Amino acid sequence: MFIFPVMCLNAFGVYIGRFLRFNSWDILFNPLQLVADISQVLLHPIAYKSAWAMVICFGALLTFLYSTAIKINSES
Repeated sequence: MFIFPVMCLNAFGVYIGRFLRFNSWDILFNPLQLVADISQVLLHPIAYKSAWAMVICFGALLTFLYSTAIKINSES
């Protein structure tokens, strides 16, 4: 139950980088625009349905890949 929310946070990070086009240095050099863009996605989920679909699907994929890797590693 803990893994899926963490993987969704990872997927949200991928969304921020891939679709909102922010990089890690934007936390230091452009924090106001970063917070503004993230808050728009969080406060208006209906307007960003495709963003949330991407985050949930990618989070599910990451959870599946992580679970598979753990299962393979435990069998070795």
